[in-house]
Amino acid sequence: MLKLDSKTISITVVFTALIALTTVSFQISIPETQGYFNLGEIVVYMATLLFGPTVGCIAGEVSSALADMVRDIAFMLLLRCN
Repeated sequence: MLKLDSKTISITVVFTALIALTTVSFQISIPETQGYFNLGEIVVYMATLLFGPTVGCIAGEVSSALADMVRDIAFMLLLRCN
């Protein structure tokens, strides 16, 4: 079982907000794949390298889902949950 202390939870929440913000604010459309490139990916890698895989994984998944909900791409949530 994974045990999270309050410091890890706080860092994860801050990075979740930062990743969601950078994902929604800066996007470059890729028409061939009907997807987009965003700066949120860079912040996910930064969180993982600085604070470990637990923070990076949780913050990356939750913030990507939040960004997809804000951008109204709800079908992507099903792909991320599998």
